Amino acid sequence: MRTMIRTTILVIAGLVAAQCAMALPVHISRVGGYYYGDGGEFTAAGTALNANYSASALAAGSGGVGFQTFCLERDEYVTLPGWYDYTIGNAAVDGGVGGPSPDPLSWGTAWLYSQFAAGSLGGYNYGAGRSTSARYLQEAIWWLEHELASYTAGNVFVAAAIAQFGTAAAARADATAGSYNVYALNLTSNRGQTLNQSMLVIRVADGGLTVLMLGVGVMGCAIIRRKLAKVS
Repeated sequence: MRTMIRTTILVIAGLVAAQCAMALPVHISRVGGYYYGDGGEFTAAGTALNANYSASALAAGSGGVGFQTFCLERDEYVTLPGWYDYTIGNAAVDGGVGGPSPDPLSWGTAWLYSQFAAGSLGGYNYGAGRSTSARYLQEAIWWLEHELASYTAGNVFVAAAIAQFGTAAAARADATAGSYNVYALNLTSNRGQTLNQSMLVIRVADGGLTVLMLGVGVMGCAIIRRKLAKVS
């Protein structure tokens, strides 16, 4: 039995060690006409995750490379354009202005972003000049994540989230992990030592292995090394 446990740990550790060595970089930028102010849309390139998005949800100016995303926190930042390491998890690591640390995604955020990524979010302008739509969806996400105390009257995306879940409180409540295949893309720099912004990403379910590997991060790599020392 001990041999089987040791073998399992070694297999998982090997996968995680490979992840640690790769560093998992992603390039974050913005395309003119697709964002408003300090918020999204952002273009995240350098991964294969854009395969999970409708073509209409991608930015024409990005050459079809990368996927469009929105930030979760109002008090964390990225330098644009820039390369960042990342992990994928069920929550924003730091939590931002209004959330705990870590801060799980809300039901409303997960649902809205899944609709956006599918190219079917009602009221969203999927054309090249969609800064107004991006503004209101970013605002809706910040409000749903308790980063804003209020929102602009008539925000159709807030209204859609409340209608979907019945009440504002239900739309802002913590979602079950992986709901609608939406996760947090937690960006880091300085070899994972500095937390930057957390953004949204669609990851098609694969039994949880990808989230296990990507969610380990730098601290997880150290834990695995200690486990290996104990079982060797």
